[in-house]
Amino acid sequence: MAATSTLETTIERLESKLDQVISWQKEVVDEIRGMANTLEQLRLTADTLAVEQQQLRTDNYELRKQLEWNETEIDKLKSTRRGGGSAIFAHKKIPSKLLYTFCDEYNSIVAVEIGDREKTVLACIYRPPDSPTSPTNTFLDLLEDFLTTQTFGSTIIAGDFNFDLLSTSTIVQRYFNLVLSNGFYFCDNTPTRQGACLNHVITNNIDLLINTQHFQYSLFDHDTMFIEVECAIDRTPAERITHTKTNVHLVRECLLQNLPDTNARSSVDAIRASTKIKEARDSPIKQSKPWVDKEMSDCIRTKNYWLYCANCFERQRNNVAGTWGVIREILGKSKTRSTNTLSDRFTKHEDKRRAVSDANEYFATVGKNLANNIVYTSLPPIRMQTGYQFTLQAAPESTIQHAINNMSTSKAAGYDYVQPNVLKQCSDILISNITSVVNSSINQSHVPSELKISKVVPIPKTSTPVNFCDYRPINIPSATDKILQKTVNTQLTEYLEKYDFLSSRQYGFRPRSNTQTALFDVVTEIQTHCDKKEKVAAVFLDLSKAFDTCDKRILLRRFSELGINGSSQRWFKSFLNQRQQYVSDKGFDSVLHSVEYGVVQGSILGPTLFNCYVNLKDIPLHGTLFMYADDIVLVNATTSTEQLQTLINEDLERLLRWMNQHKLTLNAAKTKYMLFNDNMGSTLNILYNGEQIELVQNFKYLGVWFDSELKWTYHIRELNKKLSQVAGVFKKISDCIPIETKRNLYFFIAI
Repeated sequence: MAATSTLETTIERLESKLDQVISWQKEVVDEIRGMANTLEQLRLTADTLAVEQQQLRTDNYELRKQLEWNETEIDKLKSTRRGGGSAIFAHKKIPSKLLYTFCDEYNSIVAVEIGDREKTVLACIYRPPDSPTSPTNTFLDLLEDFLTTQTFGSTIIAGDFNFDLLSTSTIVQRYFNLVLSNGFYFCDNTPTRQGACLNHVITNNIDLLINTQHFQYSLFDHDTMFIEVECAIDRTPAERITHTKTNVHLVRECLLQNLPDTNARSSVDAIRASTKIKEARDSPIKQSKPWVDKEMSDCIRTKNYWLYCANCFERQRNNVAGTWGVIREILGKSKTRSTNTLSDRFTKHEDKRRAVSDANEYFATVGKNLANNIVYTSLPPIRMQTGYQFTLQAAPESTIQHAINNMSTSKAAGYDYVQPNVLKQCSDILISNITSVVNSSINQSHVPSELKISKVVPIPKTSTPVNFCDYRPINIPSATDKILQKTVNTQLTEYLEKYDFLSSRQYGFRPRSNTQTALFDVVTEIQTHCDKKEKVAAVFLDLSKAFDTCDKRILLRRFSELGINGSSQRWFKSFLNQRQQYVSDKGFDSVLHSVEYGVVQGSILGPTLFNCYVNLKDIPLHGTLFMYADDIVLVNATTSTEQLQTLINEDLERLLRWMNQHKLTLNAAKTKYMLFNDNMGSTLNILYNGEQIELVQNFKYLGVWFDSELKWTYHIRELNKKLSQVAGVFKKISDCIPIETKRNLYFFIAI
């Protein structure tokens, strides 16, 4: 990866004739040298210079010599017009080629292609301010024609568009939607002239890391923008690839010759050792076929690419993230964060090993550290909620086989190195042993230590992670552990749902319940009170690392209240205690570290255990509480604003006491509240643990933007932006995939 940078500026009101420009030469040169000095002080270097409304003619060699800045190359890379044109100056060290020019009486566009192997298009645009002589529709048509030509690859466009992005006028919205519908995104909305954002930077590659800085110079009537872009310039030539995969045939032979016994530990070890067998093979070398000419080769390539795309979309039919991954691959923008992994931040192997060890310690202790900072309030005596008792039952082979068949083959292997697809293909050999491991664990109320080891893979949350908190720990259990958890989770879920132990307002990780049912109930609750002419307030609560701070002792106490005792509770105690994890990152593994707090994230059983832990069914509140995972909404309603404030504060005090008892933390900074059916513009003094909660007019909850009038105008505007981007994507991939795939994709994404 390498960084390329561009300066974009506007030179205004320089006369078109050369002899009238000479008097401004010294001022122009001084300003540009001042730019160079500023960049040098900031340790920045500009590779290209984009200028609008310029009058630097190519036949004025003396002026060009004085303005030669950073050894710029301007030959064949400019477009001129009356009143000033657009030009791009490229440094000699950057390979560049003129790609596109347009210039009429009003508008001008110049685009160059920079880079050697992986090219990036850089364009500079100027549009004069609105006037009867410079029709806006003409410019928008010109812009659309140019954007539609930038179908593949990375394109960066900078210039003086004279559309104020901070305005909400109809023409600005039309321009905004035009950009988004062609797959481009705005990189900066900082004002560039008297509080108006007239100079814009847009790109069609959302994966590019683009930073902008603004400078002010007296010569220019707009701010000068320094644009730094991180993009790949060189690419290593393709080489012959060696594939490494597990040889399932050899694994089956090994298992048949050395069939593990029914002992849990020896079975796990045998399966783990057998599935380490791998086979390395080279990709086949294509032989030449002289009868296949170029036209036939192109047709074959197109057909194969169509089939490849259709198969990719079919495999990701029910996976939103996977579908967008295929689209990015088609557009040549495959999203990868391999360069931002934990170990890639260091060069020495010792530093890489130290990094994964430190990360493992952070992930394993973050919940404990948060819980220790909470002012703990003792729990009341255990109060049995039911006379029913839950008992774990041994599972027949058919149940275990069903769990194996439903395993996702796209998931990574855990501590045991067992790939799900290998386990599926060897299930006829291993079914008896795996069933024995699962049933022995249930009957003995004991989980083998080998099944309590989890592999953690840190995934960056941002493009430039700095601290360990910028990584999301993905927990990967072993294959046998997944089957055991699936068996227990099925029985536990059936018990909880059969006797209605969980709150009906608790929607996450439950059968026949999803975000749509949660949103419907929240909106119905608010609308019902509004129809009664009551004042309604909704407090959106944000829990901090709720999964990580769960206290295992409190969870076992909760099991007793739910009728989970005896041998069944001993099994859960064995499952929760003495768990260990290690961080794995690009071949570097940390040592094992014990995990004292939290339910296992990324596991099958973890979400159900979390639901039991945060069951808010018996908390006496004035309002109604809705919960999806760790997203909580408290809705209160009454006829008086003063009484509404009192009711909310009393409910928040009760929630604070309950959260302290259960060692949960609320992030007050991210907690907001909204008022509905309030035409007086009231503001309530809502406090949580002494901190005031902010009143907002719009809030995004479970993917939907709420507004204080429940008219959904803000949500529609945000959805319109998203659909404009989707329309741009469809436009670009329309020629790459079959019609049936496009139809399925439309209903999957747009509807």
